[in-house]
Amino acid sequence: MPQFWMITDRAIENGAPSGDLGPLTYWTAEQGPLDDFSKWKEASRDDFKNALVEAADQFPEASHGNNEEQSRVTFFVHGYNNSWQD
Repeated sequence: MPQFWMITDRAIENGAPSGDLGPLTYWTAEQGPLDDFSKWKEASRDDFKNALVEAADQFPEASHGNNEEQSRVTFFVHGYNNSWQD
């Protein structure tokens, strides 16, 4: 099961995301290093969503008052003015 999920609108050129705008694509990775684009596998929108939901469904239940014990999904939004290497 993937541990990392990425959505990008950057064009894929020479085997890595470029600075140019491209179609929205979905990617998953099971391990890093995450800046090594060969670790990422492209997924369909539905497969991406289903994998993320499946992973979240495996989070253990925690009582409402124990937020610090809950597992989380974190979204990192990469800057629009940065390269893939950044």
